Amino acid sequence: MATTRRNLWFSLVVLLLVASSVCAQRRAILDSKSPSATMRNLVKNIRNPRRSQIPLDQLPAASRYFVRIAPRQYVLTERNKIKPTATLAGPAKPFVFLTTPESVFGRSLLEIYEDIGYEAEGIIRDQRNQDMVAIIFRYPHNIAVSPVQDGILDNDWSNRIYKTTWDNILSLFARLVNDAQDDVCKPADGPATRICLLGSQAQFVVSFPQMGSSE
Repeated sequence: MATTRRNLWFSLVVLLLVASSVCAQRRAILDSKSPSATMRNLVKNIRNPRRSQIPLDQLPAASRYFVRIAPRQYVLTERNKIKPTATLAGPAKPFVFLTTPESVFGRSLLEIYEDIGYEAEGIIRDQRNQDMVAIIFRYPHNIAVSPVQDGILDNDWSNRIYKTTWDNILSLFARLVNDAQDDVCKPADGPATRICLLGSQAQFVVSFPQMGSSE
């Protein structure tokens, strides 16, 4: 599930995930902020190593709660407090891929990676020897899950969470791309809001033919 990047977390809990664990061992709560009763129940299930897994084809529809897996060093201070600069994505990424809390129940970190789509080589190359955390969070009320799957986005598209269909991804990509010389691409505090490319590359993305995107 893809979403335009956000750093406004109204309610969240950060859990430590251990890659070397074969099973979903009990996860430590490293920090939390205003967890609701629903959030506390989800966290309880994610922390429980004996919680049975929910088959992927039986997962409930996404609600207002999501999980993002990220390197610990980018999210927490040495004292395990949320960094003021912490965001769901890297500084150059205006969108992120999320999963639902129910998809994490009973799964080890390696199983979570596999379900998200990581391959073994990528896990070893990119996440080896890194402490990872699960950020369980709720967006504010103006951020909603969109039913759109065909890439035809509404006017409030930047406040939506989309299913990861190719139509949606291509449509979002075209809207997020800007010429690197544009004002929106100038260095600024906070996470990126656009994908900044050189003029010819940006123009290629924006003018990409419909026939090519359907191949």
